[in-house]
Amino acid sequence: MPTADTFDLPPVLHRTDALVRHLELRHLNDMEDVARNAEQLSGWVLQTGTRFFKAIFGDDDTARCQLERWICRGDSEFCGLLATIALNDFSPAGVIVAMSGSEVGRRRRSDFLALMGASGRERRLMLKQNLQVLANATPPIRESDFYIRSLAVDKAHRGCGIGRALINAAINDGAAAGHRRFRLDVDTDNDPALALYRSCGFEAISESWLPQFGFGMYSMVLET
Repeated sequence: MPTADTFDLPPVLHRTDALVRHLELRHLNDMEDVARNAEQLSGWVLQTGTRFFKAIFGDDDTARCQLERWICRGDSEFCGLLATIALNDFSPAGVIVAMSGSEVGRRRRSDFLALMGASGRERRLMLKQNLQVLANATPPIRESDFYIRSLAVDKAHRGCGIGRALINAAINDGAAAGHRRFRLDVDTDNDPALALYRSCGFEAISESWLPQFGFGMYSMVLET
């Protein structure tokens, strides 16, 4: 079970091996913890869908800046309190962000309002079009689902089972809350993530292609 003591993420150690020496899963304890670690978290979240976030924010720098702010908002889909963080040998190694499907709609509405409020009139018109395209690319999330929004493993710690540990932690958290169906969305060309999800039992329920953004998406489900 992830722990929740107050802490600051130490610097990532850039290692050349792919071993788990001491794996610890942590939840951030409160919004003060979130604020202290938001910069690290925003970088990880951005890795999970750079083209998706570019369609919303325009460029990587803006995306990371805005995601850092959203992570610090309690009503955001990316709120840091929804994150489980992996520490490998006390070095930050990855994160998974997950929530009940019943929360997704209101959190996305809050993010939409924040995005519109930070944009000028012309950009708002473009954003509404882009967001509609992105929304139509995946099936609706059921309220009974447990939704895995983002999974990222730091490059320094890939290939040693941390992604699987984070997925299992999310599944355990969802099951403890009464969920039996687990849902996620992933880029169709993200082969390492697809291999991981399939090996964990997830199956694709839809596939879409977004030519204006240059990527496609699978929606995947695990039923337990």
